[in-house]
Parts: sequence; structure tokens; C-alpha cells
Amino acid sequence: MFKVAFDLVRLRTHPFADYNWPFWQSALMLTFIGVLAGLEPSSEALTLPSLSIFGGVFIVWASYPIMMVFLRWWLKRGGRWDGQGNLFNLIVAASAIDMLAVVLTIAGAEQLLFVAPVWIYSVWIAAAALKGACHTTMPYTVAGVLLAMVPAIIVVGIAWIGIIIIFAETGLVVLQ
Repeated sequence: MFKVAFDLVRLRTHPFADYNWPFWQSALMLTFIGVLAGLEPSSEALTLPSLSIFGGVFIVWASYPIMMVFLRWWLKRGGRWDGQGNLFNLIVAASAIDMLAVVLTIAGAEQLLFVAPVWIYSVWIAAAALKGACHTTMPYTVAGVLLAMVPAIIVVGIAWIGIIIIFAETGLVVLQ
């Protein structure tokens, strides 16, 4: 998995057959990204560090299935992809660069100067990986990755607001 993820960061694409590794490896990487996101300094509104980590893991794990459903539909449109291959492993491997963006944020790096370019590159990596595996065009895959984020952000945002309200009512979160 790590060799493929490193290749993707260097924009070297792979066929879907190369994304066949055990689910637990992708699950571990996704959880690690979530834990790192929970350590991000803006999570300090939560009174317990474990709630911040829970929030990071929740957001990551709630958003990826939504993006997978959208991308599966998007790539199957017009017969661009036959549905064969492990889309989840592909997207998780393409998301490995997200760890760098989170670490830069934790370190206090300038958002527009350092973190935003990494996030933009992350979208490009995912689109390039999809293009290489599904044999679609780059504009189509970039659009798919960006559009997949919209329902994920909306659904996860609403769910997270609900969780914060519940935590605020129980006193676990101090809203200012």
C-alpha cells in the first residue's frame, strides 16, 4: 500500500489490480488521518482531547463512504468504468498526502502558503489515480473528486453540528 501511495504522490498511476490489499490497511491509514486531524489546534473548543480525536476520526470515516458512493456513480456514467476494482483502496492511497497537510496545520504553517497547495495537490493526486485506473479524462476526474466532496461536506457537517450540540448539552463541549 505504501509503495502505491508514494507512487501516487509522484503522480505515477496504477491499474486497479494494484489496489488489492487488505481492507485493514486502508482502514488503518484512514483512521490515522482522522487521529491527526483531531490533533489539529482548532479542535481545542472540545474540552477533552479524546473528543477532538473522535471528531477527526468521525469526520474522516463519515465522509469517505459518501465520496465513494458519489465517485462510483460518477465514474460509471457513460460506461467510463465497469465497477471492477477497489475504489476505496485507490482513494485512501491517494489521500496519503493529506497527512502532510494535517501535520503542517498542527505545526502552525501558514494556511494559504503551505496547507492549501497540499490540499489542491491532494485533489490532483486523486484525480490522476482515478484517470490512470479508469481511463477517463483528467477534467472529468478532477470534477468528480471536487463534486464528491460537496455531499460529504454537507452531510458530515450537519452530523457534526448535531454531535457538537449533543456534547454541549452534556457539558463535554464549551461553545463560545
